[in-house]
Amino acid sequence: MPPTYDKSIPFLIRKMLNFEYAAKIELVVTSRAIAVETLTIIGATREGIFNLTHVTVNTSLATIQRFDIPDIPIWISVIDKNGVTVPQSVYIHVALAINANTVHALLAGYVYRNNSLTWPMADIKPSDPTPGRITAVSGANPAAGVHATISVPDGQNWRVLAVDITLVTDATISERNFQLIFEVGGSPAFRSVPTINQNASETKQYTFQVGTPGTRFVETNNIIAGIPPNIIIPAGDIITTGGPAMIAGDNFGAMTVTIERWLEFISL
Repeated sequence: MPPTYDKSIPFLIRKMLNFEYAAKIELVVTSRAIAVETLTIIGATREGIFNLTHVTVNTSLATIQRFDIPDIPIWISVIDKNGVTVPQSVYIHVALAINANTVHALLAGYVYRNNSLTWPMADIKPSDPTPGRITAVSGANPAAGVHATISVPDGQNWRVLAVDITLVTDATISERNFQLIFEVGGSPAFRSVPTINQNASETKQYTFQVGTPGTRFVETNNIIAGIPPNIIIPAGDIITTGGPAMIAGDNFGAMTVTIERWLEFISL
């Protein structure tokens, strides 16, 4: 006859394990975030309700926190109880560990003000369908004679929608023409080259954007050029200006990139 368990329910519990008294049961919570947010992890075991707090770090690097729980969980929800987290800014992964060994991934995904995660999985659709976070990021302002560069931080992937940059040329008589270069794995993968030259003592604003064929003027000093669609730049890779050697007195402004941003997947 199979063993019976007092007040048993149709879920795995500690008493069903042969090593129940030696078992340390934990929830392993890992997050990547671009904002400092406080998340609530609420759930239940056979012993009752538990309520935990996980605070994210705004570096997009993985932050790991381990919580002891009295038994194998029956239900878990991760929620933004304060209702302030913006979409696609916090990615979280929750796993079950027994005796310090991670044995099962329970849930993973983005948590924000109108989207919580649950285990066992519930078919709850968020009201915001955006797959990635649309935002603009700016690089450092380079010194004169130095090309402008921006790199993708660790823990992030960018789909590039547009790049804006200003070039101020000095009085040296020469035509300038530069390239916008997307480097992946340390090598140029894509280039966009405006077909308009810039002369001495001029200030021009360049906008490189998806969906623009060729190069065109908006105004005399505002130039729009196209870039390929669906350029995905992974963490550690860069966007930079390049081409012929710069004249020492020429000066790029800080590069601003409009992107769709994802935080990298967290695995077991």
